[in-house]
Amino acid sequence: MSNIDLNAIIERCNQVTQDTWTAYIEGVTHTSGSGFIMVTDKNGNRKGDLEVIGATNDDLEFIAHAKQDIPLLIAEIEHLKSMLSK
Repeated sequence: MSNIDLNAIIERCNQVTQDTWTAYIEGVTHTSGSGFIMVTDKNGNRKGDLEVIGATNDDLEFIAHAKQDIPLLIAEIEHLKSMLSK
C-alpha cells in the first residue's frame, strides 16, 4: 500500500463524525422500527442516527465497527512500516 493510499484512508477517517457509532439491530437490540446506527457523544448522549436503506444486520455491524476498526488497522500499518524502515 502506498503512502498516498494510506493518507487518503486516514483523511476519510478524520472527516467522519468523531462520536461513537453503535449498530442497533431490529429484533436483537430493540423491538420496533428498523435497524440503524446510533451516534452518541463521549458522554453517551444521542446525537443522531445513521440509516442505511437495504443494509443487512451484518452490514450495519460492519459500518458501525469500521469507525473503530479502521483507525486501529491504520495504526498497525504505520507501526509495521516504521519497523520495516529500521
